[in-house]
Amino acid sequence: MEDVWGEIFSHLDPIDLSRCERVNKEFYCRARNAWSREKVLDTLHKRFQCVDETAIGALLDRTGERMDLIRLGRPSTSQLYTSNFRSSQLEIPSNLHFTGSHARKISQLYRLKRLRFHRMIITLNALEEMQNFPASLEDLTFFACRFEVFSLEEAELAENSMIRLLEKCVKLKTFRIETRWCGWLKASRKLIAALPRSLSELHLNLGDAPELNNLDFIRSMNLTTLGVAQNVFQANALSTLLSMKCLKSLDLSNSRLIDDFTALGQIDSLRELNLSGCYSLFNRSFETICMGCPRLIHLNIDACFRLTRLSLEKIAFLFNLECLSLSGIPAVNDSILVHISGLAHIATLDLSKCPGITSLGVEWSLNSLPSLQFISLRGSSPSAQKCVTPIGSGIFVERDPLPVQFPTPPPAPTSWPPSTVMISS
Repeated sequence: MEDVWGEIFSHLDPIDLSRCERVNKEFYCRARNAWSREKVLDTLHKRFQCVDETAIGALLDRTGERMDLIRLGRPSTSQLYTSNFRSSQLEIPSNLHFTGSHARKISQLYRLKRLRFHRMIITLNALEEMQNFPASLEDLTFFACRFEVFSLEEAELAENSMIRLLEKCVKLKTFRIETRWCGWLKASRKLIAALPRSLSELHLNLGDAPELNNLDFIRSMNLTTLGVAQNVFQANALSTLLSMKCLKSLDLSNSRLIDDFTALGQIDSLRELNLSGCYSLFNRSFETICMGCPRLIHLNIDACFRLTRLSLEKIAFLFNLECLSLSGIPAVNDSILVHISGLAHIATLDLSKCPGITSLGVEWSLNSLPSLQFISLRGSSPSAQKCVTPIGSGIFVERDPLPVQFPTPPPAPTSWPPSTVMISS
């Protein structure tokens, strides 16, 4: 009978286990035993929509030594940029705080391997306590988080704590800081020097740090994923990437000083490429990328307004594309949609802020792309917003929200009758 109860409680999630603790003493003991065997704590699940700092503390108190993965935070506000392009630039942190007391509880989980924060506010006390995180960490991720660092002194304290943690985690494979809300905390040479050589996935928001103007720090790493958003690299820095034969994902978003991206066309192993906000991406570089990277699955070129119709038509050579973002490109029109209609694997298409498309081009894409599941038309032309979704297709079309229309009030009378005033004698 004990084995039956143990099997039943092993299938309950943390919310149900917390409820079982309040039934009676027997259920309390069984729920606590089940907690000690839990390996995953994920507050991004839909059942944790109302979780707060107190609830997170209570959940961390119940975790046992077998805990392998902890994901804390709130779900994303946009399905498009999280599930497909993983862009944190448009995400806004929630009001959920990760405090020093939470960090101290995580420091006691000596077998923890994966720790991920999603849309949280990381306090200074928590940043200082991170140096005591377990050395068993293999994945440390901050997605769309905001660091409460408001001065150079606080930034130095947080940086030193992060450096001690990186020096201790010799098995770390994934280190991501994907956010534009770093405050004064920027990547520096000391932080870069502390990165372990065991890394296979690295994503940093360099924050326009002038001292990091090249990619020499990755020469001794065997990276499969690299993200260096908001950098100050020159075009010659991209030559370092040519020696990385295993590189599959590359994020160079908001690279303002790189004026020649042709070197990327020689990395045929790329599967994901994010060049959003690269205002100096010209036709020649983009055509080289389309012809030299035929294995691309995800392509994001948001706000690359210098691209013209002739270069955008080369997207038709990327036959394996599944996610394509063309947001904010004025040259995107109905003819571009006709050219990409032969890409049978596209599941997500972002056409937001494209004034040149009409309902004809959008409906052509809806009917000609067999794998399409999601299309965004936010900020596009009014004609595109009126497209008709095929019945039974299951395609979700994201449009601009309709304005609230209040009922028209009745017209005011042209003349008011004179009021009768009674004067008492």
